Amino acid sequence: MEVLRDNFHAELPYIKEAIDECEFIAIDAEFSGTDLWIKYTPIRVLGGRLHTEANRRTINTTLEQGYEELRKSATQFLVVQIGISTFKFDPSNGSYLAKPFNFFIFPTTTVGYSPQGRCFLTEASSLDFLAKNRFDFNKWIHHGVHYMTKHEEEIFIRERTRLANNEFDVIGVDPTQLAWLQGEMLVVAPSSVREHAK
Repeated sequence: MEVLRDNFHAELPYIKEAIDECEFIAIDAEFSGTDLWIKYTPIRVLGGRLHTEANRRTINTTLEQGYEELRKSATQFLVVQIGISTFKFDPSNGSYLAKPFNFFIFPTTTVGYSPQGRCFLTEASSLDFLAKNRFDFNKWIHHGVHYMTKHEEEIFIRERTRLANNEFDVIGVDPTQLAWLQGEMLVVAPSSVREHAK
């Protein structure tokens, strides 16, 4: 099932139900980029160490260190699509029933009332890979389910709360400027400016 911004809320109960009743779940993600050694070098774990299949060498790192390196790399790129498949065993025919869900996700472009100019990294090879596999970039941008980071969510909640409580920032104004704003002072341009205006 394709999940987009327009049908996300309508399909959410069905998705939650599929997750709640499944025996196991598979999750996949497509990113706007990824480190090349991760992308093109299959990795396996042997004896608590990471090994590459390409050259049969051990990467000098523990699983924990490897995870941290992968996590750090992944935070630089956007997740553009998430695939979730739930699996429930059907004893009547001895097989599993799979329910796949495909989410296009795109960061929200507004938080509160401030437009967000979120920057993110991408790799040409990743975009090329997505395009060759018929990834719909227009659907991703125009119909992807919006999301916020925790920090953006905090800003959004703070702004909405202030607005609901009619709280606005107080702007300090110099007393002479305040008098001018209230129309109590006449501002006269210097004679040189008046002469130039003629």
